[in-house]
Amino acid sequence: MAAPGRATAIVARMSWTTGSTTTVHTLAKLTSYGVAAAIPTSFPVPCYGSGLVTFRPTPTSTAAKRYVVKVTFEDLAVAPLR
Repeated sequence: MAAPGRATAIVARMSWTTGSTTTVHTLAKLTSYGVAAAIPTSFPVPCYGSGLVTFRPTPTSTAAKRYVVKVTFEDLAVAPLR
């Protein structure tokens, strides 16, 4: 069990904005270091553009900091693999 005030998991959420609409989907709840989590394929994402993946400790505390990673969406049928 974690010490009081310490996060026990990290929730990863992906978000992007199209026009004036922001879409947010939960990707995974990570509870152990070094253990892979599958990224859901059940929600649609844009064919191109950019978005963010936010990693937020839970439960939160004043010491817990979120981390944000910028992602780029590409249509692999059109864009070459890098």
